[in-house]
Amino acid sequence: MKVRDTIDRDLADEPQDVVRVYETEKLATDLREYVLADPLPREFAKVLEPVIDSAKPAAGGTEKVGIWVSGFFGTGKSHFAKIAGHLLADTARGLFTRLLHPGRPDDEHLRELLQEAATYRLRAHLVAFDIQTQHVSGADADNAGLTFLRAFYDSLGLSTVLAFAERELDLQWAGLYERFLRLYKERAGAPWSEEKDFLASSNLF
Repeated sequence: MKVRDTIDRDLADEPQDVVRVYETEKLATDLREYVLADPLPREFAKVLEPVIDSAKPAAGGTEKVGIWVSGFFGTGKSHFAKIAGHLLADTARGLFTRLLHPGRPDDEHLRELLQEAATYRLRAHLVAFDIQTQHVSGADADNAGLTFLRAFYDSLGLSTVLAFAERELDLQWAGLYERFLRLYKERAGAPWSEEKDFLASSNLF
């Protein structure tokens, strides 16, 4: 008998040695392999609870919720943040609830929170990216907030040039975005989607 014959899993699915929060192709495999050790349900609850509370009608839709995940190298920060993000965005709640242990208080509390998230129709827009590859040099080098904002706009299909993205939002609110896309292609000879991230296009605004 070989080792693979004694393990109830597909060894072809190699566990990630480095978790990249922006990779979602193997999310189902990640969750099947995830070991929900004792402290984890309690820590996930700490992240989810204030966000879920903010979604309740009595909270008035507050936007003042922030979570900071910190720890030493190799302690599982990236994996924790990745799964927490997918739980908030409701892209992994069904798979995750299978990991919860019946009768364990922290697990049951987390199960209740996930049910509340469903009841209050909590949906988060997940923006997962590698800040090291997207953080630009120059005037914005010391402003991580601008890097986050660019990644957010990019996740919406908008330009990563902030001034362009803001005009795109204005056009969308005014109901003129589709018209702009048609006019841009007619005048520039190329679709906006291919040129929206180039500073050289600034003379067209």
